[in-house]
Amino acid sequence: MPKEWNELIDDLGTLIYTFGWFGSLFSKNIYGKGLMDDEYIYLSVVFNDYGKEYYYRTDDDSICVGDYVIVPVIDYETKRTVRVVKKEYFKEKDVPMPLDMVKTVISKKEPSGRGS
Repeated sequence: MPKEWNELIDDLGTLIYTFGWFGSLFSKNIYGKGLMDDEYIYLSVVFNDYGKEYYYRTDDDSICVGDYVIVPVIDYETKRTVRVVKKEYFKEKDVPMPLDMVKTVISKKEPSGRGS
């Protein structure tokens, strides 16, 4: 989306609401989501329910809060399954942790079959 998209949609939404038309097209919950050009996805994950949050990076925009992902730990040879508690998008100048210092998610953990 172009950088000015949010402003355009806000203006259009205001105009349309003035005439009494409504719709989800103008909801920031829809158009304010998703990976944009030159952005990086940072996931905050926890290793247990009361654990500290750690950043990992991914290119998989289908990963959502609540999903489980497989990540490298310590020596990159050990892998752990962790829960995603936050998903954020950042431009390179705004990343919370330098790109060369944050580890990358290996994969999304697919749910097990029923009863597992």
